[in-house]
Amino acid sequence: LLKHLKWRYDEGINEIQNENWEEFDADGDLYVSGLDKFNRPSCTWRIAKAKRRKPQAVVRYLICTIERARAVNPDADGINFLFDCTGTTLSSFENLFFLDFIGVLQENYPENLIRCFVFPVNWVTKQLFEFGKPLLSQETKSKLMFFRKHDIENELTNFFDVEEIEKSYGGSLQLTLSELRTRRVTLQELVPGASDVPGASDLQDAYALTSCPPSNGEAKESQSDMLPQTRTATSRKRWSGIRRARIESIVFFGVRIRAACFNGILYCLKTAWRAFHHMVFRSILPAGNKEL
Repeated sequence: LLKHLKWRYDEGINEIQNENWEEFDADGDLYVSGLDKFNRPSCTWRIAKAKRRKPQAVVRYLICTIERARAVNPDADGINFLFDCTGTTLSSFENLFFLDFIGVLQENYPENLIRCFVFPVNWVTKQLFEFGKPLLSQETKSKLMFFRKHDIENELTNFFDVEEIEKSYGGSLQLTLSELRTRRVTLQELVPGASDVPGASDLQDAYALTSCPPSNGEAKESQSDMLPQTRTATSRKRWSGIRRARIESIVFFGVRIRAACFNGILYCLKTAWRAFHHMVFRSILPAGNKEL
């Protein structure tokens, strides 16, 4: 907790929403979207619409979007992410940004992700998932849900009301992007009839636990003492994978640079040898003709 608070203070997270994000907001690729059936906010990311920017700036805008979503309903136990991969190609993917993205989420927002919807599934999304799979914890992997193009509308209605689903995904959400990120939910409650949502019983139990005071203070204290150790162990494993991926990316980049330099030197040597051979041939040929 202290590490997270220090990170928020060092990075100025509490004031990040007050920064000038007009240029990023105008892109319309990453924004706060509708509420699920438990009034939990969501973020939608249209990856193919993202413009080429510095990875650090994009990661900071991602953090701003998460903070905006959390501000919609501060009482919610987390947020959902919708990754729209329509039209995505490998050129839309940047290794360094992806590594920073995974590191920020798992280190500073480990318990805030409820579900991550990825659609439509194609060979590009499979490749991206295979690349990031070693960096994800088992808990994060269990929250990933992949949909095919023709299943998006039916699957999303299991978790969202039609009024909270964007029109492009088969819903009837009427709010603009500006209204979505500025609206506020003041009362957190479970909607009657939402028991058919997967995981609803676990969520109801969680709300029952949070609404009732603990009967044994010592037991609560002992559990809270165990949590930092568990999170520290898991975070070490995650960061070891991230560091390994960073090293691999740097090594591959260095190998490609060395190969390019070697090919360039080899090309220069071949060109110089051909020029030298041509000059010698032209200087010798007249002398030979005279002798003949």
